[in-house]
Amino acid sequence: MKLTLSKQKKICGLPVYKKYIAEKMIRRDFIGGIYREIINYEEYGEALRQAYFLGMPIWGKRVNQRIITWHVGESRVLKQFTIADGLANVLERTFNGMRVVPIKDKKHAFIFRSNSGEIALLLMFFWKQLLERNEIKHREQVVVLCTKQYHQDMLKLYFPEIRSVVLNPKILSFVHDDLEAGEWYVHMCFPGKYFVQMESNFDSGPVNYLEWMGRWFGLSVQSPERPDAEELNNALISARGKLTKEQNDALMDKSSKGLAILALESVTSSNLDEWLKNQIRSEISKKFVVLENSNKFSYPEIYGIATKAKKLIALRSGLVDFLSNAGIELYIYYTSFRNRNVNVSYRSAKQVLDLYSIKWIPLENTRNAQEYVIDEY
Repeated sequence: MKLTLSKQKKICGLPVYKKYIAEKMIRRDFIGGIYREIINYEEYGEALRQAYFLGMPIWGKRVNQRIITWHVGESRVLKQFTIADGLANVLERTFNGMRVVPIKDKKHAFIFRSNSGEIALLLMFFWKQLLERNEIKHREQVVVLCTKQYHQDMLKLYFPEIRSVVLNPKILSFVHDDLEAGEWYVHMCFPGKYFVQMESNFDSGPVNYLEWMGRWFGLSVQSPERPDAEELNNALISARGKLTKEQNDALMDKSSKGLAILALESVTSSNLDEWLKNQIRSEISKKFVVLENSNKFSYPEIYGIATKAKKLIALRSGLVDFLSNAGIELYIYYTSFRNRNVNVSYRSAKQVLDLYSIKWIPLENTRNAQEYVIDEY
C-alpha cells in the first residue's frame, strides 16, 4: 500500500507530526512514530481507528453503520453503544424546550453537515420538495441542526420560519444515512458517502454536481427558490453599514464606477498564484470599486451586496453557488481540487470545470458566466 505524505509539522526543524494518506487509510505519526494512529475507511466513513505506543496496540475504535465499539489493545471491548441511541440523546438535549409535532409518531430533524455549496443548492432547489415529501406542513413539525453558523444564516435568509440550532456534536461523524433515532426521524444532509458516491459516479459516467444531488434525493431540479424579501432587505442594510463611503456610492450607482466583488479564496480549490491575484485586482480596479469578500460579512450580507453589485470575480467555491442566485454577472476561475480525503480524489482544473461548472445551475446569469481554467503551475 502506497502512503503519501500530506502534512507535517516541525518544531525547531524537527518533525513532530506527519500525516500520510493511502487508499481508504490515514496514518498519523507523532514524535517520530512513538505514538501512531491508523484510521481505515469504508464508503460510509471511518471504520476502524487503532492507536499504537512504541509499536504496541493500546486502544482502538470500530464503527459500522449502527454500532460504535471502543477497545483496549486490539480487541478487548470496553464500551459500545448504538449510533441511533447516541444521536437521539443529542437531539433531545439540543431541542429541549422546542415543541416538535410528530408526523406518524416521529419528530423530524434535518442535519446540515457540509460546506456552503451543498446547502445553497439544497435550499434553492430541493428544500421545499423534501418538506412536502415528508408531509411537513408547518414550522412546528421540523427542526434543523446546523453544524456551521453560515448554515443557519443561509437557512434563515431563505426560510426564516424554520427553527434551527448551531451545534456540531461528534456523533455526527458516524451518522452515514437517514435513520430513526428514538422518537426522531433524522434526515442527514449530507453524509460522507454522498460525496464518495458522487465522485464514483463522476468516474463512471457523465454527471454533474447538481444532477447528482437531484439523483441523491430522488427529486427533480425545479425553478430556484428566492430569499425571503424582508430577510434580504435586512441583510443589505446591515452589509451597507460595513462598507466604505466609496463602496456604498458604487453599490448604489452614485459614482462613475460600479462595485465588483472579489472572492479569490476557497476551501476546496487550489490557491491562485499571488501574482495572478494581484493582476486580477489591478485590472478590476481600473473599471470598478473593489470589495474583497471577508469574514466580516455574513453569507446573507454578501448576498445582499451581490444583488446590487455589477460583477463577482471568484475562485470556484461554494460561495459562488450561493451568490449565483443573486443575479450577479459571474467571472469564475477554476483550479484543481486538492486531495480532500482518502475517499475523495484529486481533480484537475479541467475536470473541475466539467463537473462543477456554474453553468449547470439553470439561471440566466450562470448560463452567461465567463469561466477560466487555470492549469497547474
